[in-house]
Amino acid sequence: MDFVDDQRPRGLRVLLDTGSSVSYLPSPFVEQFCSDVYYDGETPVEVLMSEKFPNTYKVPAWVESDERKVEVLYEFEGAGGRSVQVSGPFEKFFYQKNPTRSGPHRPLEGLMFPQRRSDSHGVFGLNFFQSMYVSLHQAKNGLDFVRMAAQWPENFKTDLRDYEITGLSAT
Repeated sequence: MDFVDDQRPRGLRVLLDTGSSVSYLPSPFVEQFCSDVYYDGETPVEVLMSEKFPNTYKVPAWVESDERKVEVLYEFEGAGGRSVQVSGPFEKFFYQKNPTRSGPHRPLEGLMFPQRRSDSHGVFGLNFFQSMYVSLHQAKNGLDFVRMAAQWPENFKTDLRDYEITGLSAT
């Protein structure tokens, strides 16, 4: 998906917000995303707007198949207008299994919610931070910066071992 258009020649501004439990994009982007990515040719994914609470929406089960594994390529604007690209997993940020149901066939729910059409920015909330390692740096001299790396679900245990500190216990 390309967020560059006549209204946003430099793309969509996105806030990285650890205090927001979900992520939001202007509704045209969420609608386009659902029709381009989730539509299976038979059942369109309908996303409803709500002024009070975000409405979840069902995500087709095929997104979890190994043959159709999705990798997301993000492109951010860095210092001096340079392009900074980082890739990450689709799951955990764009969808998750319904946490209130149990069993192997729990329905999948979308985690990218629409906000007002007129909003000129998006919010990447907690679900983004569950798909990417994000470190925010405030520079003493120079520009503040952000570093990101993917949290691939299949590598989770290996990633934890890489950050293990000898002698420290999580219990």
